[in-house]
Amino acid sequence: MRFSQAQVLKFAGLTKEALRHWKTALSPIAGRDARSADYTIGELLTLSALAEANRNVGISVSAIAPFAEQLFKLVEEDLAAVRVPRPVALTGAGIAQLERESPLSQQSLFSMAAILVISFDQVCDRLWDEFGLPQRRQPTRQFELPV
Repeated sequence: MRFSQAQVLKFAGLTKEALRHWKTALSPIAGRDARSADYTIGELLTLSALAEANRNVGISVSAIAPFAEQLFKLVEEDLAAVRVPRPVALTGAGIAQLERESPLSQQSLFSMAAILVISFDQVCDRLWDEFGLPQRRQPTRQFELPV
């Protein structure tokens, strides 16, 4: 499924001017013409999460720009596997992908200078509801049962 620029603007809550600026700063979406621009579901999710980080925490797109290629790629790869990208932490050294299942695995965050942790769950839920997409797949869990 592809999304028009108008759909991206509405869903992410961005202005045309903001998206125009983001297209100069974020290499994965650079150089798109407004008339022919179409965005993947991963790009829409990433842009929406970044827009929320910008509105709620004041993170500028220039702070995200060095990580843009890797961030967009991780989101696309996770969407193909489980339909909801795992949270990511943007650090001074790069991107660390976090496991949703084990909060203890996030202990390593304390040794990083994390600048932002992005969770895609709420953005995915909004997207599925708004566009009537199939519900997300949940990761398979196995439990040890007593014998």
